[in-house]
Amino acid sequence: MGTEMKSNSPHRQTRWFEPSSIGGMSPLGKIISYFLLLFWSIVVLFPIYWLCITAFKSMDDVNFGPVYIPWVDFTPSLHAWKNIIVDDMADVASAYFNSIFISFFSTIFCVMVGSLAAYALVRIQYRPKFGSIMLFALTLAAACVAIGAVVSDPPVYEISR
Repeated sequence: MGTEMKSNSPHRQTRWFEPSSIGGMSPLGKIISYFLLLFWSIVVLFPIYWLCITAFKSMDDVNFGPVYIPWVDFTPSLHAWKNIIVDDMADVASAYFNSIFISFFSTIFCVMVGSLAAYALVRIQYRPKFGSIMLFALTLAAACVAIGAVVSDPPVYEISR
């Protein structure tokens, strides 16, 4: 009787590296994954926050430097919105109309060309030979080297002089 062990102890020890169930995560794994998700959410959402608070800053506050908290670091105002909507409405409307016009017709053109190319690619029977694949790979490699030579800083052709 003295060798019996109590299996139902009131103080259960937390095992940080062992999952509580099959297919589950360990407590330490959950903490790390939630921390990384929170960090990445802040990284992704901060530019949207920055955009929203900058829309309500005066020009002096924008030029002054990075201030983050409304009513603490700066006083929000609608002066920029008044300037855009009331004073410069003709210029803003013209720019929006031009953007919508260009994007609409560019999209129509891309869909038409893409549809024709997709139809041709579906119908083609192409069985390339090994030599033609190697020729393509060699041409692609040469083009990459040529682009790298032109774009590099300082240019390769100046180094060889």
